[in-house]
Amino acid sequence: MAKISLLDYLGEFRRSPRTIGSFAESGAQLSCAMAKAANVKQGGIVVEFGPGTGVITAQLLAQGIAPAQLLLIEFNPKFAANLRLRFPLVKVLQGDAWQIEKIMAENFPGKTCAAIVSSLPLLNFPKAQRSTLMSAIDRVLDPVHGRFVQFSYGLKMPVESGCRFSTSRSRWILKNVPPARVWLYERHSNT
Repeated sequence: MAKISLLDYLGEFRRSPRTIGSFAESGAQLSCAMAKAANVKQGGIVVEFGPGTGVITAQLLAQGIAPAQLLLIEFNPKFAANLRLRFPLVKVLQGDAWQIEKIMAENFPGKTCAAIVSSLPLLNFPKAQRSTLMSAIDRVLDPVHGRFVQFSYGLKMPVESGCRFSTSRSRWILKNVPPARVWLYERHSNT
């Protein structure tokens, strides 16, 4: 299936700018940086929040993540339907990332995530809602090597990590429209 057209993408953004987050899909450099930051070893489960049109998904697969390892959670029904056609071997759920604990229990009982890769526009949500999501992420990530990868267009950290994670950020990726940077939340070695 062909990718969603620019006009379709802009139409979805116009209908729901708070949940889509940007008037343009992630560029090649940002997508590559997100996939590299996930740094997943073979066999780990990777969950992608807000895959949109699948540009980061394609990079995750190109980095060697097996389709059976990947779970996509997309809120927008049109994007979710397109992702199912574009990536038929990858499990795609039309749903809410804030339900990650329930989703993991239903799809991978007793397992944790090696990485969660997120394109959610977190700074569009209240701080309390972001904290709720981070707490849920904390509970589903691998307790030793789990990673949460988030990009942001904002100047500040998209979600506070508390003492559970060490954080780092990339330089601005200026060739992305709009410019963005990748935030990496990693488990502390003593957690």
